[in-house]
Amino acid sequence: MKKIMTTQLTARRSLTALCTAFGLALTLTACGGGGSGSGGGSSSGFTGTQSIVISSVGTPIASEVLSIEVSISGSRVVISSDQIPAEGSVDGNSLVATSDSVQFTVNEIECTGGQVTYTGTFDDNSVSGDVSGPLVCNGIDFAISGTFQATST
Repeated sequence: MKKIMTTQLTARRSLTALCTAFGLALTLTACGGGGSGSGGGSSSGFTGTQSIVISSVGTPIASEVLSIEVSISGSRVVISSDQIPAEGSVDGNSLVATSDSVQFTVNEIECTGGQVTYTGTFDDNSVSGDVSGPLVCNGIDFAISGTFQATST
């Protein structure tokens, strides 16, 4: 049984390496998607919303709901939102994307620095997760937190 599982794992890694080496934008099922559960299907585009809260020393200062688009191709993820774009990687059915170019305004609070990180999971039909990170808004240190969710397009 152990030898069969090792052979299956080796075959999956070989397929993922082959897809990565040739830069193929195939479906996640063919190139490293899937995992131990469902997901990793052929959908690679998702649209939805993110709900964010800007806080200072743990006290919420402002909140906003922004649109979001998530594109997954092979082992890469690109998140496009109203004002917080991010890029990152996919591992199985999990994703991590980071934005170093933060620039948005919420309730007259202008945020122009910091690093926003999206962490989440996805399957054929949807993607969801958390938004977090340090921000610099109006020259003061703040934090962003929240969630995002999107469905297949």
